[in-house]
Amino acid sequence: MNLSFWGLALTVVAYALALLLYRRFSLAVFQPILIASVLVMGFLAAAHIPHEEYSQAVQPLTKLLLPATV
Repeated sequence: MNLSFWGLALTVVAYALALLLYRRFSLAVFQPILIASVLVMGFLAAAHIPHEEYSQAVQPLTKLLLPATV
């Protein structure tokens, strides 16, 4: 399965939804990174997509974010 586009799209959409949820309720439990991670993990589990495939698909995003988080 080619996830090169869908992996990135899934990550960005999950973060956008999580950000909307956080802005709506402004509770610490709704931190966008936490909620987006849960959404992505739930989708991967429901779709039976191995983490290795997803990890390869989001490699460009990971390389862009790595300097910002170090």
